[in-house]
Amino acid sequence: MRLLRSRLLRGVYERKLPGERVLAAELHTTRKTLGLALLQLETLGLVRRSERSGTFMVPLEERGRKPPGAFARLVLNVPISAAGHRDFWASPVIYGFQEAAHAHEVSLSLEYTTDVEQIVNTTIAQARLPRRVGVCLLGLPLETQHIVALAASGGPVVVAESHVEEAMVPCVTFDNIGAGQLAARHLVNLGHQRIALATYEELDSPSHRERLRGVESLLAQRGLELTTNKIIGSLESTEVLEEVMRRPTKVSAIVTGCARLAQDLLRFAMDCGRRVPQDLSVLALTGGTAQPRARVTGAAMDDIGLGRRAFEMLLDEELMANPRQVLIPVNLSDAGTTGPAPAD
Repeated sequence: MRLLRSRLLRGVYERKLPGERVLAAELHTTRKTLGLALLQLETLGLVRRSERSGTFMVPLEERGRKPPGAFARLVLNVPISAAGHRDFWASPVIYGFQEAAHAHEVSLSLEYTTDVEQIVNTTIAQARLPRRVGVCLLGLPLETQHIVALAASGGPVVVAESHVEEAMVPCVTFDNIGAGQLAARHLVNLGHQRIALATYEELDSPSHRERLRGVESLLAQRGLELTTNKIIGSLESTEVLEEVMRRPTKVSAIVTGCARLAQDLLRFAMDCGRRVPQDLSVLALTGGTAQPRARVTGAAMDDIGLGRRAFEMLLDEELMANPRQVLIPVNLSDAGTTGPAPAD
């Protein structure tokens, strides 16, 4: 679609576009892919199609006088724990999605839901609505039957930060296994061999489990394993931290499930007389634009970039025709909470 849109904006075509067979040959693509591109361009108000007359450019002055009114839907669930803590991890993703939509002059419809069945059915029913660019389902616990139904609907749908067994619709997520491997490699390269893991029960999700698997796989490659089993604690309990900090065999590094837990751990280390990073290295498996003040070394995830990418995928006709998983790479952000392993 990008090439065809560029031609339209540069005035390559006078008024009427060539027939679809000719146009597909010009662009070296299939008629199915071309049809998806023309549908998107019509949604954006750049062309007007007629079964009898063909496809025509919408004049620039007409576009300015009559905004296309195209819109995209972003649907997510924001979990709230029993203690009332709201998880705002999605906020920067929403911002990135909205920013990209605005750049394309597309309105955004934002919806929160915990009824996955209802939202899947609504998405299927509205698959061919006029002026709808598409739908992004963010962080929803989708089952295989949901993915199959969404794929059969034929409408532009992107799944973001959700565990999908098979990419029957385009999906985008962070490279979670890579994030875990990145964290573990950083510590091992600093000479750490006694590494513990601290995490919260509330963090148990497919993405989190992938990050943990990444940690364990990298350690296994280096002939190491976690010094302790996974230490699981409640968001409202400090027992997990007390257990780590006061055990007789001191670990030299602790990998935490999130930056918030890492900061709690830093305070406990200070209370126990452990210096960071001289005596103890602390690293978080998650962090990013949502936690700019975390000040903990960890895997930095570009949440805003993921939101932008999710929207751009809705406009990618080749991706819609050939669905696949898109992994967003993760970088290490060094905030000075890790250092060389202390001498025994």
